[in-house]
This record gives sequence, structure tokens and C-alpha cells, in this order.
Amino acid sequence: MKGQLKKTEEVTARQNTIEKQVRQNYIKRRLVTTYKALQRFSQSEVDLETGVGTAGGSTAATAGPGAAGVKIDGGGRDAGCTHSPPSCPRRV
Repeated sequence: MKGQLKKTEEVTARQNTIEKQVRQNYIKRRLVTTYKALQRFSQSEVDLETGVGTAGGSTAATAGPGAAGVKIDGGGRDAGCTHSPPSCPRRV
């Protein structure tokens, strides 16, 4: 009986170790993805005041309004909207 209990504890410890490694790898992948996205964002020409940026070095004036630009819209909600994003009736 003690031998069987010891084997069960070893299996549980091994499973916990594997789960910990999986969690750490997941967190690491998310951090790397976020870091790369922040690098791309910092190198882009996004104007946070207007919410419009340009792609490929062209300006909004030459490319036209909204052409190849990035619009920052606050997560899909209107400024006056109090609904959560998935249930917002005014969601874009």
C-alpha cells in the first residue's frame, strides 16, 4: 500500500512539473508576442491624438483619409457607451 501511494505522489509531482512548464512556456510566448507588437507600434507613425497613422511612410494627406491608416477606436466602443464590448449595441 505504501509503495502504491509513493508512485501516485511521484506521478502527481511529475504532472505538476509538466503543467508548470506548460504555463511558463505559454506566458513566455505571450510576453514575446506583446514585446514584438510594442516594437512594431513604437516604430509606426501613429498619432495618438487623432488616432490615425500611416503605413509605409506615406502621409494621411497624400494617401487620403483613412487609406492604409490605423484607427485607434478604444476597443470598439463609442466614447459615451457604457456597455461592455461584446454586448455593445453601438459596436463598430
